[in-house]
Amino acid sequence: DMSSAQAKPGAVPHQVTNMQGNVSEAEVKQFSAQFGNMLSKGQSLIQSLAASAQSQQNEYLKTVIGQVQKDVGGGNPLSASMAKHPDVFNQEYV
Repeated sequence: DMSSAQAKPGAVPHQVTNMQGNVSEAEVKQFSAQFGNMLSKGQSLIQSLAASAQSQQNEYLKTVIGQVQKDVGGGNPLSASMAKHPDVFNQEYV
């Protein structure tokens, strides 16, 4: 049973909108689960970010994760790297 908000095109609940792209809360949750699973299996932070980015269908989210990967690879903490993208990773997430 779909609510009327879900039935209307473009009326996706809990969606973050900015000039560059849209990332839904569900997409962030899916990324988080996948990313955490890879880390728990022993993959490095960089490998997990790279694999997570590659598997994204949302091109904007793929780009953001790639930027986070680049920052982490450059020696920045994961939290600081994610905090640069508040449109995707809000303060509570970081």
